[in-house]
Amino acid sequence: MENHVGDARFLDQAGALGAISATNSSFGCAGTSAVNINCAIAAGATISDYANNGLTDGNFWTGGFPVGAGQIAFPGKNPNFGQVQFLEPVGRSVYNAMQVK
Repeated sequence: MENHVGDARFLDQAGALGAISATNSSFGCAGTSAVNINCAIAAGATISDYANNGLTDGNFWTGGFPVGAGQIAFPGKNPNFGQVQFLEPVGRSVYNAMQVK
């Protein structure tokens, strides 16, 4: 069963707020309100800064290894599991051939 790392259904609110707070604080705008976010953006914060502080998924943050709860925003269904790549029989497979006798 897949862990769905990065899936919005498994948002870890504590991890997201921690990432936002850490990023805003590094730009001198401590807090997580819209005012603090706008302050950080005005000071030069980018989405990469937020991602580097954990507002991302486990594939970006640790390369798919387990991260634990509360560390990133989108850890997946089980943050202690990580991400395993599965080959799944999804999509459309077509075989076209001409037989001549």
